[in-house]
Amino acid sequence: MKTSILNVMLLGLIMTSSIAWADNKATCDAGKGSYVTGKVTSAPKFKSGKFLKGVELSHTHLNVKVDGTGDIYDVAIDNVFATGYVKNMKKVSV
Repeated sequence: MKTSILNVMLLGLIMTSSIAWADNKATCDAGKGSYVTGKVTSAPKFKSGKFLKGVELSHTHLNVKVDGTGDIYDVAIDNVFATGYVKNMKKVSV
């Protein structure tokens, strides 16, 4: 009895240790995207946007300096999906 329990536990350990867990880079690569990391180098700035069905599609922009290459990216973040978003407000509260 003890041996069969030990065998089942060992088999479970082997099976779970062979599972490949996806990371952010692997997920991005699978979607044909480009995964970068870096440091935010500017304060967020609100940018007004066009209206669609009565909702302003505003963005918050910030700059990111990419690790390794030093390239600077202007990142636009949709405010509609941000915590604290209030329809048609000129800022997003945090």
